Amino acid sequence: MKTEILHEEWNTVKGKIAVFIMSFSGDKPCLTQCLRGIEQQQKKGYNIEVFIIDDANSPLELSEEQLQQVNYRKSYFNRNGNLNGTQCAHGMLIEMLRCARESKAEYILKVDSDMYIRSLDRFLKPLEENPECVIGFKLSKGMCYCAGVTYLLPTKGLYKAIRDFYKWYDNE
Repeated sequence: MKTEILHEEWNTVKGKIAVFIMSFSGDKPCLTQCLRGIEQQQKKGYNIEVFIIDDANSPLELSEEQLQQVNYRKSYFNRNGNLNGTQCAHGMLIEMLRCARESKAEYILKVDSDMYIRSLDRFLKPLEENPECVIGFKLSKGMCYCAGVTYLLPTKGLYKAIRDFYKWYDNE
């Protein structure tokens, strides 16, 4: 894979968060609640822009009102079931980068559509001490990365994540 395509220069809006939601048709029942939680965080004063990246092979049917509240697009990379495999990981990283650049967000928050965010403080407080930090959940102590339902990272860290992914992929 080529890393020359990564151009790291763009301005960010301090404190802005791009919320990144991967979805498919089965997510519709819980997505409304997820978006309500995000809306509550916006009412608290957080600068948030929502991106829904839908599975083109099994898309949601969003109402016109829902489509007006979010940035919506379909993705065509192989999700290998439920967001599994190297093609999916690469596709998600590239989509995150695109969302971050479009929104000029300082941070990207990946959430699943069945997640209700009650407070962003848990994610943002640790960044006051370590702005390069990735906040999330690990499935085991030996993991050197965050995975799972929700994680937050500085958008500038996406380049390192993508480069590290390419290095890992090229060495496999």
